[in-house]
Amino acid sequence: MAREISEAAMVNATGHGKEHWYPIIEELAKSASERKEITMGLWKAHDEHLSAWWAQMVTVTWERDTGQRVLNQSCFGDYQFSVSKTFAGDEHLTWAALAGTDWLEGMVWEEGAEFTTDVGKATVRAVRPGKLLRIWWHGHGEAPKSVLEVQLWPKGEKCALRFQHQKLPNEEDIEPLKARWRTALEKIMHNSQLRPT
Repeated sequence: MAREISEAAMVNATGHGKEHWYPIIEELAKSASERKEITMGLWKAHDEHLSAWWAQMVTVTWERDTGQRVLNQSCFGDYQFSVSKTFAGDEHLTWAALAGTDWLEGMVWEEGAEFTTDVGKATVRAVRPGKLLRIWWHGHGEAPKSVLEVQLWPKGEKCALRFQHQKLPNEEDIEPLKARWRTALEKIMHNSQLRPT
């Protein structure tokens, strides 16, 4: 998920700000049909100033500033967000807290398992203890599938626990789900021996 980039960071990393890069991107956009083409064109023509990553960030920032993309929108047009909390303890302790807390109604900890939540059906796609939990998230009726990934990121004697929800069809889906996963993180912390850092 592309984060917001300040102009100061852009100038520091690339030597130039929006006033320099945006006219170049607008010219590239006249003949490019996709963001990938614009990004590649920008990077190849200016690789002495831009890494591939910064070419993408400058292009994404231009898209947001010109109303072609909003915050939390992926390059495919769907939406995504993440919430996280860092705990004192390693990934094994954090995983035990995740698995030992009732943070998702009806949860079944087996790959391929289907279960029902208060908002519809869900399917467990991957269980990697100490690393990752991936769930296909279906709303009621014919709502399209989105993807919830719960990821653990060890950092020495600490571990970040991140809920990342991807492929959401509508921007208005973000805030209710963001609140839900923040509440889940709080519940995991309070129902375990984990301490936030």
